[in-house]
Amino acid sequence: MQYVVLVLVAISLGACGKPDEVEVANDAGTSADASPDAAPPVDKPYSISIGAPSVIADPVLKRTVTVTGPAGASLVVGLDNPAAGMIGAPTVILDSSGNATTTFTPCLDIATGCLGAATLTLSATGAPVAQQTIMLSSPPGVGDITPCLTGGNVFYYDDVTDNFILNPSSSDVWNVLATPDQIEFSFQDAGSDAGSYDETFSLVQLSEHLAPGTFADAEESHEATAGHPGMDLVAASESCSNVAGRFEIYDYTADPVNGAVYSTTIGFEESCLDRPNAPISITGCIHYETPPPVATTCPPLDPSDASVQVLAGTGAPDTSATAIFTDAMGNVVVDTQVDACGQAQAPLPGGGAITIIQTGNGQEFIDMYRGVTSREHVLINPPSARSGSQDLMLASFTPPTGTTTAAFMTACGGGSWAKGNAPVDAFLTFYDGCRTPTFDMLTIASIPGGPNQFVWQTGLTHFPNGNVAVDGTWAPMGTATLTLANVPPNTASLSTTWSTLIGPTSVQMSGLRVDVPTAGDQDISLSYPPNAGDGAAASVTIFTNAVSSESRTAVQLGQPSSLTIDFASQPIPMPSAVQQTTTSATWTVTGGGTADVRAVQWLARLASGTLVTWTIVGPDDGATSMTIPSLPAAHAAEDPTADPGAVIDGAAVSYTDYDVLSGFSLVPPSAPYNVHSATAQTFMFHF
Repeated sequence: MQYVVLVLVAISLGACGKPDEVEVANDAGTSADASPDAAPPVDKPYSISIGAPSVIADPVLKRTVTVTGPAGASLVVGLDNPAAGMIGAPTVILDSSGNATTTFTPCLDIATGCLGAATLTLSATGAPVAQQTIMLSSPPGVGDITPCLTGGNVFYYDDVTDNFILNPSSSDVWNVLATPDQIEFSFQDAGSDAGSYDETFSLVQLSEHLAPGTFADAEESHEATAGHPGMDLVAASESCSNVAGRFEIYDYTADPVNGAVYSTTIGFEESCLDRPNAPISITGCIHYETPPPVATTCPPLDPSDASVQVLAGTGAPDTSATAIFTDAMGNVVVDTQVDACGQAQAPLPGGGAITIIQTGNGQEFIDMYRGVTSREHVLINPPSARSGSQDLMLASFTPPTGTTTAAFMTACGGGSWAKGNAPVDAFLTFYDGCRTPTFDMLTIASIPGGPNQFVWQTGLTHFPNGNVAVDGTWAPMGTATLTLANVPPNTASLSTTWSTLIGPTSVQMSGLRVDVPTAGDQDISLSYPPNAGDGAAASVTIFTNAVSSESRTAVQLGQPSSLTIDFASQPIPMPSAVQQTTTSATWTVTGGGTADVRAVQWLARLASGTLVTWTIVGPDDGATSMTIPSLPAAHAAEDPTADPGAVIDGAAVSYTDYDVLSGFSLVPPSAPYNVHSATAQTFMFHF
């Protein structure tokens, strides 16, 4: 029989009141403890730490959280202020050494409640066992611009859980639009993350120019309110409707004349306020660079030669044009294609003519200038004032009570405003063809029931893509007097206008149609802005019939309140009965006098379908017919008179006389002057 012997050992309590030892032995006398080779469990004290308690509130700068305690323990890492950031894995299991780690992602400093003191807590079975107080502060700069400074155009963002970088690539297409106080980047990524991206940074509601600086408390640019910068980021959460952000312009280089952006670096940060307990934060940067255009240097023209420059109407040279210089006998002196600047020249000591041929888009234009001598220069298709590159300024104003629309008029464009929910401002356009360092502006507020009111400002500074304010006292529009003197009996219906000169630009203020003019003298009252502008111009146009018209204009400098147009002055040939053949144009004239300039236009359509417009400008030689000149043999394919299949398409003739000139001039005079002109055309030309 086998016996089991139970040995009872007295239990003694230590100082802490727990058993010192309990041992149960079996009949073999062995202990029930683990193998003597096993490592004893580690019982570290509870602790939680992220190292230095000073934390930069930037979600890109994640911190490691170190936790200690008894081996194998399950602990919970918490944060007493959820707005201070996020814990990566709140529950941790300590390893056999009593250690574990997780992460802490700081909040973005622009998020509500982010900055200041916060406490990291460590809990075991629901009870706190350790903590660390941290202090969150704003980063010294906005965004992380390091990834954007690798050269070329770069777009980078990090949205905490992921990041994206668009590096320079010849296949990526970038477009930059700088408007008043705002810059918008649009680019197409052709790489592995192919897609379109649009980023906008705006200071419109701050009325500040784009320049280096930090701009906080930003709202979405299309909804930004007064006093807030605006920003729109493609990386913004689609489910977030309430964002806050800030951006810093680290550098900004633009053309001082037209505002074209050559280089800029912008860091940005954005946070979703819709999710205070789990904020979506974005940080990143944009760098854009493009070399300034290389200015074209044109070779100087010999001042002793006759010369021409041919433009395409946009201000750019038409390098495909042909220039033909002929002497007074019609002999060709030079027949050449213009150079890269659209220029050509030749000596014409005894006078002669310059003929220009331009072709394209199914049309052909032949312009001949007769009566040209050496030292004279012809400019074909001079650019309009509104040509070339464009920049904008933002004009803001406080309109008079009752204003429904407003017009902002300058010598280089202007703008308009219409009453509505939009801001009380307007974009003013400026162009290469008329941009000056300073400008004058006439603003007119339209008020139903009137009177309309205006403000006249002078010497305003042009700042490309900047601001200007309508500043001054609003004054009512006044009444100017246009006197029509010596109106002939039975004069047909006429139309009158009054314009204010702003620099060299004439801007119409008002007009009045007179269906039954009074013979002799009569006064016309027209609206105008008293004591505004650099001059005034009054015009009268008489429409005799569908194929003829007559006009007179008086231009004066200063700020006149009355002008006179005398129908008995400046008699000129009055053309009528224009006829066209395949090689000529004829007309009749009535009345006396002579004109400074006569122009004949002759239209035909070649057998190929090309429409040819031939214009011959020169002095009034008293003739009432014009034979269309033939082009040199080398240009037979372009010569409508040499095309047996050409079909005539209309003709017109006009006479123009300036009271301050005495004979033909290639260049119209500067104000003041009076001009009288008359035009007649074929019925076919009219339509």
